[in-house]
Amino acid sequence: LYASRRYLDQRSEPESGLRGHAVVQPIGILSSGPEATWLAAHAQGAEIALRTSSMLCMAIAARQGVGLAMLPTPLARSTGGLVEVST
Repeated sequence: LYASRRYLDQRSEPESGLRGHAVVQPIGILSSGPEATWLAAHAQGAEIALRTSSMLCMAIAARQGVGLAMLPTPLARSTGGLVEVST
């Protein structure tokens, strides 16, 4: 799970679940992947800030502070500007 430093400064890191946080939701072909599965299990009460079928769009949205995004580590690292969030 990744977010921008700006997002975390404004909303803080999630302490118990993602209630009250904004998330970037994978849809389309990504909706059956591990990122979507994890998000479905942990994002009850979260605000869906953006829905996208592009993993790159998810990473860029997270970097811009749109919300939390469950991303593959290599993508998050190569995107830059993201902080790994403990859950």
